Amino acid sequence: MSHPRNLSTPPTGIPKKRASFGSLVLLVVTVSAFFGFVALPQLDRARSLKQKLAPDFMLPVIYGGGEKSKLKLSDLRGRAVLLDFWASWCGPCREQMPAVNLIAQKYSKELVVVGINTGDEREKAVGLLQTLNLRYMSIEDEGGMVANSYGVATLPTLVIINREGVVKFFGTRVMTEQELAAELALAL
Repeated sequence: MSHPRNLSTPPTGIPKKRASFGSLVLLVVTVSAFFGFVALPQLDRARSLKQKLAPDFMLPVIYGGGEKSKLKLSDLRGRAVLLDFWASWCGPCREQMPAVNLIAQKYSKELVVVGINTGDEREKAVGLLQTLNLRYMSIEDEGGMVANSYGVATLPTLVIINREGVVKFFGTRVMTEQELAAELALAL
């Protein structure tokens, strides 16, 4: 009569090191597949947007606009636009917001700044916006469809769109006011 084998240990004859190596190979293959099928396509999508018409969207305004109003990107054609993809739980996003706020104030005549909250609870997002007393509107990308269409893989992500609606800059790091102003100069 045979006894049931404990599945948490390698079968007789297979050294533990070999089983560990197999686990490591499986982990490497899994991580590589994730990177190849999820991360790289997002990066390619973001790169492919430069010098192309920005994907249009219509999303609800959660701060800095009328109650129950919506913002449609194509309605802003004729003015340059800075999109700031962010979330309240994102430390670098909170670090980025003061510089974006200064840009919104400094370039208010020729630039529309729009924060796009993604991957967040509305109450937490609005609470942060009210605490920071930002001077630009924010909209909610509840399902992340707009972030996906722009290839946003990390937060914060900044996108500058010129007056004709063409993406001129795509940044995925915290930028100073001076760095943002230099990128804006190329789009205004």
